[in-house]
Amino acid sequence: MICTPFCFGQGGFVVKRFLVVLSFVTLVVFLSGCATQKFYMKTIKSKNTQITNNIKIAVIPENWYWVGTPNFLPRALITEFLDLGFTVVERSQLERIFSEVKLDLSGAVKDEQTKRKTAEGIEFGVLDKTSIKKTGELLGVDALLITYIVPTYDDNIDKATFRLVNSETAQVLFSITVINNKTDIVAVDKIIETISANIKQLLEGKEKILSKKDETGKIIISPQIIEIKKK
Repeated sequence: MICTPFCFGQGGFVVKRFLVVLSFVTLVVFLSGCATQKFYMKTIKSKNTQITNNIKIAVIPENWYWVGTPNFLPRALITEFLDLGFTVVERSQLERIFSEVKLDLSGAVKDEQTKRKTAEGIEFGVLDKTSIKKTGELLGVDALLITYIVPTYDDNIDKATFRLVNSETAQVLFSITVINNKTDIVAVDKIIETISANIKQLLEGKEKILSKKDETGKIIISPQIIEIKKK
């Protein structure tokens, strides 16, 4: 006797129905997870570290884009840092140094493949303690703001990290993580504004700031910034 799917009778039908239901439930859970992802930004400084604007920094994109929002955001952050009182290396100087040495900073990058990518301007590569110190020396800065940005398909920000790293010790002074809302994207100007507000709080002595979007669409920063009015 040749066995066909019909040989399984009612049992085969039950199994098939179970698999269909399981697939549907899995799809619903997956779509629900995507739909409920809310805007999230956490800013935290290293323990026992005092953040001060009395330093000179350079903004270093860990992944480079030639056009669009991912390329714009690190440049825009220069404006915010200047507004907060930091001294920032001018962008053209930064690119000139990278162009001249092709980031082959006497072992500043980890391997030949990374060196080739860096020389082509495709990828900065993962910075280590040696490369951070060498880059800081060449640029004459106290710290590097290392940015890593994941764009959306329509040229917005999906995820991003920003780390201010001491160029001498490679210690992370503070770190910011951004995860955008999947269904209601927060525009880049609001992201920049919130990053600036969070860094301001670090300068005022806060340890950790969590920023979320409320039901009205407003970004709530906790703890709230308290403006000190002059008498």
